[in-house]
Amino acid sequence: MIKTSSLPRNHMLSSPRPASSSSRSTRVLEELQENLENIQKELENTKQQLQVARDAKEQYEKENQSFIESNKQLRAEIHEVMQVLESKQQLLDDTKKQYLSNENKVKQLKDEAMAARKELDDLKRRELMIEKERRTVEILKEKLSQQSKLLDQSVTRHQTEFDKEIQAQKELLESIQQETQRLKSLNIADIVKEKVEKQASERRRLIEELKRVEEEMDKNTQSFIEQIKSDLTALLNHVDTQPDLSEQVNQCKDAVNSLSVKIK
Repeated sequence: MIKTSSLPRNHMLSSPRPASSSSRSTRVLEELQENLENIQKELENTKQQLQVARDAKEQYEKENQSFIESNKQLRAEIHEVMQVLESKQQLLDDTKKQYLSNENKVKQLKDEAMAARKELDDLKRRELMIEKERRTVEILKEKLSQQSKLLDQSVTRHQTEFDKEIQAQKELLESIQQETQRLKSLNIADIVKEKVEKQASERRRLIEELKRVEEEMDKNTQSFIEQIKSDLTALLNHVDTQPDLSEQVNQCKDAVNSLSVKIK
């Protein structure tokens, strides 16, 4: 127990100056509010990037469908050419029967058959090329599907992490606001005593919370975590020092030191 009656009369605590303390607390709250707005902007940017990725995926699917339709059309054309070639081959067979009676006509038909065979070979090579391109498109389609799934998973994971972090910061901000309002209604001795008692507990909680956040957040949010750690450290230092309490607070420190050592 702190025995204030044993202190000299001229060393009694005077009334605190809450205006300056409120101003500093307000600045801290404004800084935290600014950080919260930055987080919300980053979340909005992530959502926009997700929409761009989805639009790109839709465009790729449309292009792939167009290629499939073109491939079908080429196959139909090849089928028609094959029918023409079969008809010409039949004509060639019929012509060979008349070879003995009309050698010149046979030679002409033979030349046509050779040209048709060359055309057939060209079409076969084209068909092989189209088949190769079709397999390539299927491989690209599979890769696109896998990349799309990975992108959706990554966006979902980041969305969840950002939502959790934003909620945690909102709760922290609300807690600080409530603490600020409560501190305004207390006298100087109670403020000093309660701050010392809560300091160790708050530090342990903050250390555990920061450690958990550091393990869960990936590289893209590391800079944000460091900024929050810096802001929270500054807030703890602000709570520890409170320079606006003037020299009356120093008169209470000797009586509070033993309690502070036990808590640490």
